[in-house]
Amino acid sequence: KKVAALFGIYKDAASFKECALSWGWPLDATEEGFLGALATEIHCAGFHQIEGLIALLLAEYQDRPDWVYLTSYGNADMKTAARAFAKGDFEKITNGAHKTAEEFVCAAVYAGFKTEDSAHEEDWKSSVSDITWLIGHCAEHFVEGTEYNAYKHGLRVVSGSANLAVRPMESEGQFTSILSMRHSLSYLEIADGTDGYTAERVTKELNPEYSCNVIEIVAGVLAIVREMRLASIRGKADSITCLSFDREELVSRRPSSKMSFSY
Repeated sequence: KKVAALFGIYKDAASFKECALSWGWPLDATEEGFLGALATEIHCAGFHQIEGLIALLLAEYQDRPDWVYLTSYGNADMKTAARAFAKGDFEKITNGAHKTAEEFVCAAVYAGFKTEDSAHEEDWKSSVSDITWLIGHCAEHFVEGTEYNAYKHGLRVVSGSANLAVRPMESEGQFTSILSMRHSLSYLEIADGTDGYTAERVTKELNPEYSCNVIEIVAGVLAIVREMRLASIRGKADSITCLSFDREELVSRRPSSKMSFSY
């Protein structure tokens, strides 16, 4: 819901500005800086949503009540789980309960329920396949999202447009642009080295459309998890929701530009 509101403002900034003037809005909602800030919020909300998905799926395999687990897990737990998801190591994260991704989705998402209607069996199989793919895709995105921790601490990130231009060394000619990002996020990646820490300034491209799409689809999976776990408590499922989306379209929107320099 938060992302729907932010993305609505992003896509129709001029109308928002016109409306906001009536209550003394202090910023220009059509400026690139403001739109870049919205892009950053939407991008990082995607990590929040994926973390929620991973945690809720794993809650079934803990020795603590679900709410206790969801309140007490650590950041490292989610990274470890995401890496296992990305590698397809489902035995590790389910304590040996499931060997394959499909088994995991049938149990963790659908709570063991499957459609009994032969007319919708292919839809259900397709839904399991799409959700299986989505979990792996989101897990990889989460593992690579080192900017998420920097964002959570506020002053560690810088958002805005970014460009990379080059020219031959010792040349006084014009620079040639080779990379341009309308929206980007810059932050430091710090690692321990033999002679102390090393640091790189990393700049990643953002695409609000991609982030919003991922969040919307993951929300659909979360709704299915909730629906099926309630059905498990009741002992029956009145209906089974199938999910479908265009994988190629989703991947085509994923931003891929990135640059980094020693700091």
